[in-house]
Amino acid sequence: MFPFFESIAIVHGNVRNLQYHQQRVFDTIEHFFPGNTPLHLEDLIPKSCKLSANRVKWKLQYSSAQHFSQVQIYLQLIHSHFVLTNCGLSYPFKSTRRDELNSLKDGLAKDVEVIIVKNGEITDTSYSNLAFWDGNHWYTPSKPLLKGTMRAQLLDAGKVRECIITPSGLSKYSHFKCINAMNNLEEAPIYSIQSIRSRK
Repeated sequence: MFPFFESIAIVHGNVRNLQYHQQRVFDTIEHFFPGNTPLHLEDLIPKSCKLSANRVKWKLQYSSAQHFSQVQIYLQLIHSHFVLTNCGLSYPFKSTRRDELNSLKDGLAKDVEVIIVKNGEITDTSYSNLAFWDGNHWYTPSKPLLKGTMRAQLLDAGKVRECIITPSGLSKYSHFKCINAMNNLEEAPIYSIQSIRSRK
């Protein structure tokens, strides 16, 4: 019923990056339901989110004419290590149809995350964009599977730069982070590049 969704961070009652989420909703509805009136997120913010003192996740699921909101306390994910996983899937819109994406983690322990490699280039994890530290700057892959809202905000703010990153080029970097709507550069856990392994 709801083919698309947005996960939006609300921190101490403040909605984060709302304009970036709104633009993605506009683009998605225009692409799949041309001519339909888009949702206006500012009118849909649950009142309970604004009253929370914590970082909460507002998950908005939507279709061409309907929507459903759910508010959850955000629980930070911590991974023991990451595995490079080759895959040719396409995921340009934030869709609830994630079976193929989720299947990439089949056979892995719960604390192990995938780093998806497409056409020889690093893209994303199963749930986030990536930012790599070379000692001077943060770099994010120039061809992610999904152009995330936090990634867009960090690029616009000049806090990360785009570049092509390949598995063989990972040695240029010392650390990396998983960034998404719920995790900016300050909040996201930092991982050593040595925690990335090839898939057996």
